[in-house]
Amino acid sequence: MKKIFLSLIMQVMLGSMLYANPIKVILDTDMDSDIDDVAALAMLHHFADLGEVEILATVSCSSDRYSDQLVHAINTAFNRPGILLGAARADAPKHAWALKSETLLKEFPSKAKRKQTMPAAELYRKVLASQPDKSVVIISLGYLNNLKDLLLSSADKYSPLTGAELVAKKVASYYCMGGTYPADTQDSSIYYGNFRPDPASTAYVSQHWPTRLVFTGGGDFAAKLKSGNILKQLPQNNIVRRAYELAKGDVSKDWSHHSADVITVWTAVRGTAPYFKETTMGYNEIDQYGRNTWKTNRDQPNHSYISDLKEGVEPEQVIEAFDAVLSRLSVTGLK
Repeated sequence: MKKIFLSLIMQVMLGSMLYANPIKVILDTDMDSDIDDVAALAMLHHFADLGEVEILATVSCSSDRYSDQLVHAINTAFNRPGILLGAARADAPKHAWALKSETLLKEFPSKAKRKQTMPAAELYRKVLASQPDKSVVIISLGYLNNLKDLLLSSADKYSPLTGAELVAKKVASYYCMGGTYPADTQDSSIYYGNFRPDPASTAYVSQHWPTRLVFTGGGDFAAKLKSGNILKQLPQNNIVRRAYELAKGDVSKDWSHHSADVITVWTAVRGTAPYFKETTMGYNEIDQYGRNTWKTNRDQPNHSYISDLKEGVEPEQVIEAFDAVLSRLSVTGLK
């Protein structure tokens, strides 16, 4: 334990020396259906502990009644209970699948104060207006309803700019988890995923986002980078471990899970090197059902996607890197 504590101190000291200007991040998550949202938010906190990131706000894009409270519970578990929270509109999409939110909140109660939580678009405007130009990275791990509302927002007490103008002025990059590449060819009747539950918002944001927009893929790409089995080694009172345990079963089971949201947080903070390939030529086209196709008949310079590994990189190398971070969450998270 003493060695682990000393290692943590060294990491934090090294992080503070290497990252004098941490990346300013707003994270937008559905936090209603899948457990990789929990791991991804916890990973972001780990990067913040190392000095790589400053978490400006966390936002829920789901209308699930537990979503924003679970985000706050995770923030609290990682010793940042004061992070501002954004809540989605009542008509926003929602899912229920592997994530047992109600049980988690009974075991890790959220004590979010009313003044911490505000409508998502208003929170975006408040936070962005207070930041230096071209300084903010937005990461979305769910539906795009909040981002559409932001783009369509009007001048207010926080800024005289429209939402699109405010984004163009303040946001450096937007990393969006969603879609499969080069194309989503599944039947149009399928509703799940980040793009399909609200196709209109997905298409609008894709077409009108004014700064760099990097899509990260799910599907087979995320499935071959399964991580999380190492969470079994964490203490039983760790919220990330518990989320995976509730979804996967006891420790005799395999807890490995696709890393869709983890990939997005990783690349937004640490970039593509040395593992990931970024495709920059072309653009992402969204149809009326929320299916995406990467088109190359013309170039939309602000669009790119990450859904491949660099030549010579094996999935096991990336899984090992992800699990190395996940294994440390009990050290830099819960006391």
